Amino acid sequence: KLKYQKTFHDWKDSERNYEIADRDGTISRNEIMKMKIYTQAKLKLFEDSKFKYIEQLDKTNAEQREYFDCRLPGLVSSLQDVDRERIEFVRRVLERSVAGEREMVTTVNKCGEGMEEAVASICVEKDQEILKERYKTGDLPPTDIQFEEMSLGREKKSSSLSRRMSRTNFTQKRNRQNLFQKK
Repeated sequence: KLKYQKTFHDWKDSERNYEIADRDGTISRNEIMKMKIYTQAKLKLFEDSKFKYIEQLDKTNAEQREYFDCRLPGLVSSLQDVDRERIEFVRRVLERSVAGEREMVTTVNKCGEGMEEAVASICVEKDQEILKERYKTGDLPPTDIQFEEMSLGREKKSSSLSRRMSRTNFTQKRNRQNLFQKK
């Protein structure tokens, strides 16, 4: 469009200059002929750019009609299909989520009922008897621990040390008693 406008203004300017020069008698005929040829050349450029402009407008309008009549509706339709599928997917996910919540509530309620039944069936005396039977060993309680007197043994000299070590007997060598219960 800009080239079309520029060639139009150039042609009009050259035509105006030719007419002024033709009316004015001071310019030679040879110069006037050059101006006339220049004006005709500008007219030819203007007409060429006009036809190119018309041709380009026709192409642009045809592509624009094709885009708005064919491509854009198809594109919008495909976007609607994608959006429809997305909404359907979200709906299915939400349905499954709600169903899962309901199932979970049902399971939690059943567990609560089971716990209430278990709490209601607790019997203190029976549970104490079960506990006694489980941990009963049959062993007798241990006897009292006897006082043992310490006796001094012989002193012995250590070979590597110069001090004397005393041996003290803290336990008697007699029947040892097991202080731990057996199951």
